[in-house]
Amino acid sequence: MPSLDGFKTWFEYDILITAFAVVLVVVLVGLERFVGVARRLPLEHPAFALAVTGVGFGVILILLWVASRLNTQP
Repeated sequence: MPSLDGFKTWFEYDILITAFAVVLVVVLVGLERFVGVARRLPLEHPAFALAVTGVGFGVILILLWVASRLNTQP
């Protein structure tokens, strides 16, 4: 007869595998939608390139700020 501990361990792995599968499906569907939207955008337009560059610089600045906040000594 299987033990209760073995069943709990199996159940935890089953939940983990199911969660991984759900996350994988969500990521794939999201990626498919993003690619569908990106196909319709005028990617060669200078305004789009400027917006992407601005977002990139903003992300870099935020990451630098977070890193500096985490490295301060109390």
